[in-house]
Amino acid sequence: MDPDGNGCDTRADILARDFQSPRFGNSAKPCRLTGGTLHDPYTGKTMQFETPPGRKVQIDHVVALGNAWKSGAWAWTKAQREAYANDPSVLLAADGPANQQKSDASADAWMPSNRNFRCAYARQQIDIKYRWNLTVTAPEKAALLSALAKC
Repeated sequence: MDPDGNGCDTRADILARDFQSPRFGNSAKPCRLTGGTLHDPYTGKTMQFETPPGRKVQIDHVVALGNAWKSGAWAWTKAQREAYANDPSVLLAADGPANQQKSDASADAWMPSNRNFRCAYARQQIDIKYRWNLTVTAPEKAALLSALAKC
């Protein structure tokens, strides 16, 4: 899907935004990331790539799709679900294994191992849930408040 009409899909747009000095393919594949540096927010690691990152880097929904579904997305129209899935403000490039560990977890079940990013992560969770009218469980609220208290 190419929501902004620039010829690249959402994944390519997020990689271009989140990578430092991203390099892209030739004229046959102009949207394919071929290298660059990612400062992964979830782990705090700097990841350098001279070849396409493949599954080492994934595009994460900060509020996971499964969590969004349980929090009210089940009632959305197909168009609303597609809009959420491709909204750049709910997406970020992240370390693949960290994203796999997170899976569909809510904030009470998973926080980034990078403690320096937890405050920003909690703020993003709250902002996304508010803007998309998604519910927050009592355990999620407690985890988010705890993260914010350490900011």
